[in-house]
Amino acid sequence: MRSFIITVLLFILVCAVIVINNNYIRSSAEYIAERVSEEYFEENPERAISELEDFWKKNHPMISMSVGFKELDRMSDLIIDLKTYHMLGIDSEVVLTRVMIVETADEISRLERFGLENLI
Repeated sequence: MRSFIITVLLFILVCAVIVINNNYIRSSAEYIAERVSEEYFEENPERAISELEDFWKKNHPMISMSVGFKELDRMSDLIIDLKTYHMLGIDSEVVLTRVMIVETADEISRLERFGLENLI
């Protein structure tokens, strides 16, 4: 009976960690998308890019624990591209890169949604 109780407690702990991780990844993806949103970005592009870079540098190690390297590398590359295109003044590429950042953030969030496949 003791092993059953321990197993149930471990299962509950795993579910709690998955929920916490899901919330963290989702809030990170929302923050990233907010920084490149039209309203926020157009107000002060330099500040938006700086905040995005700082956030990514600080949170990249934690996010990398649960998100694949493909998505992480893509986001890192897109942030660099955004900064470069903005510095060069290529507005069409800035807009395209912002859209791709939002799509990548959505992909990161989608991969971490709570579901049965995360438990298996």
